Amino acid sequence: MGAWVKAGYGVTRQRAAPAVEPAVSSGPRVVDCRGLSCPWPSMKLAKAIIEVAPGGLVEVLATDPGAPADLDAFAKRTGHRVVERSESGGVQRFVVQRAQ
Repeated sequence: MGAWVKAGYGVTRQRAAPAVEPAVSSGPRVVDCRGLSCPWPSMKLAKAIIEVAPGGLVEVLATDPGAPADLDAFAKRTGHRVVERSESGGVQRFVVQRAQ
């Protein structure tokens, strides 16, 4: 193959594109931040929301008492929306919608 390159012939190899199956979405992506304190819930949400389509949802589970304020500040700073929040058994649940 080295002789072909020296002679001026470009050697390119065609690689088949990897087969990608569309992901089946059965609801919002879940980010489990239980047991993590500030700033981890916001950081994990920031990483996860990139992988969601605009308008898509990410569900965050957190036990940190500062999580509501942190996620509200994250939403205000980035333009995303906290569309739902609830608490059950000490676990706070937030549903965040990715900005368009």
